[in-house]
Amino acid sequence: MYLQADVIIYANENANFYFAGLSHVDKINNLYGIDTSKVIDAEYMFFDFGSSLESIELNLNSMDVSNIRNMNRMFLFAGYYASNFTLDVSNF
Repeated sequence: MYLQADVIIYANENANFYFAGLSHVDKINNLYGIDTSKVIDAEYMFFDFGSSLESIELNLNSMDVSNIRNMNRMFLFAGYYASNFTLDVSNF
């Protein structure tokens, strides 16, 4: 999956289910193009992401999570069947 825009994409305060249900997506490119600085609620944001695949990569090191108050179940079932699941949250 590729995110593409000529300007920055500003995420809503409520980012629940933003990338949920993408069970056949193994990677999101250009995620740095989304400004998440105003997100407060990210519950289920990546629910079921890549759950049908054996290998997925999710690099979230560009996400600004400084205002998020709710990350409950943010990664529920993400990579559920993956034998190789790379999740980079080094800047959280």
